[in-house]
Amino acid sequence: MTAPADVRLTLSVPPAAEQISTVRSFAFAVGRQEGLDPEAIEDLKLALSEVAANGIERGGSGIEVSVRPRPRRLEVSVRIPEADGPPAASEIEEIDRSQIVRALFPSVRIDAEAGGITTTFSIERG
Repeated sequence: MTAPADVRLTLSVPPAAEQISTVRSFAFAVGRQEGLDPEAIEDLKLALSEVAANGIERGGSGIEVSVRPRPRRLEVSVRIPEADGPPAASEIEEIDRSQIVRALFPSVRIDAEAGGITTTFSIERG
């Protein structure tokens, strides 16, 4: 199923460990709705779990997941707002959890910006 270009599926949850299951459920629902194969859904769930856990460990003020369906892929963005401003760029590279996401999605981009960290990647359909 392909959604119009202006559609975005979003989830916003507080930065709490018990919310990781909510993030995983969201990933599963989006993956099924958008026709991803089971392996791709598992990869999406794992990547979003790791990014969310990283945000919780770093003391982010929330977890904001956005998925934009495209004809051949899903564009995924996770923003972890920071209460005290962005971390140094070198700090982002030291996060072990990001290595899992990079292994699943080599084109992942992690940006430190004013107010938080945004992780973006695309997942191909079938």
